[in-house]
Amino acid sequence: MDLIDYVRLIGRRWILVTVCVLVALSFSVTWAMLSPKQYTAKADVFVGSVVTSRGSTTAAQAASKFVLDRMESYAVLVHSPDVIRGVISQVGLATSEQALSGRVGASVPSGTVLLRISAVSADPQNAAAIANATAAQLSIRIEQLETPLGSTQPLVDVFIARPATPPVMPSSPNRPLIIGLGLVCGFGSGLLMAVIRDQALQRRPAAATGSQPAGDPFPKAKGSVESSPDRGPSVTAQPPEESYPSPPPGLLGAEPG
Repeated sequence: MDLIDYVRLIGRRWILVTVCVLVALSFSVTWAMLSPKQYTAKADVFVGSVVTSRGSTTAAQAASKFVLDRMESYAVLVHSPDVIRGVISQVGLATSEQALSGRVGASVPSGTVLLRISAVSADPQNAAAIANATAAQLSIRIEQLETPLGSTQPLVDVFIARPATPPVMPSSPNRPLIIGLGLVCGFGSGLLMAVIRDQALQRRPAAATGSQPAGDPFPKAKGSVESSPDRGPSVTAQPPEESYPSPPPGLLGAEPG
């Protein structure tokens, strides 16, 4: 089937296609409206190097490479028990460490020394508070791990470069995307059902005629004349009918006595 055939099919089965689209659209709108809203707040943490030798370009480059090589490891620390417990205590959350760990995250933009902290909550104010607390606790934990034994000076300097603010728009559910997917799924299912129904109706007349040729609406009668271009007209002979012997003449006029 080409594009014109599909257009004609939709014209013939437009009621079926419309019903499928409306049903799918109603489900998608209901899902989008009833799904709980979630807000995502983000904060940026900057990780700098502490260069002890001023004016040394080699030392500065080595310190920068030291920090860059460790950025991915710093991001993993956002789920460490010390950071999660510190966030729960700082914000005063009534939740478990496992539940909070699934709501926070950290990523590193490529080629930077920034840690992008994200926190998800049903309340925008709470999401911002959790993101800022996570950034603060992660900064403390990184400096603790990067402080050599017997020293009070960490090798890196960590601070919050951009604190989180309460988000205005929810991050989920994405209502336009859900409704758009509902329309596409409804139209696709309606078109598929229209194709199946159209093919089923096309097979039904062929099944009703059986093995009779499609171009011969009248079956051939016994004894009919058939013509052949080579031998001319010929008559189809009927099979001989069975004959029974006639009763004796005396039995036809006899009466029961």
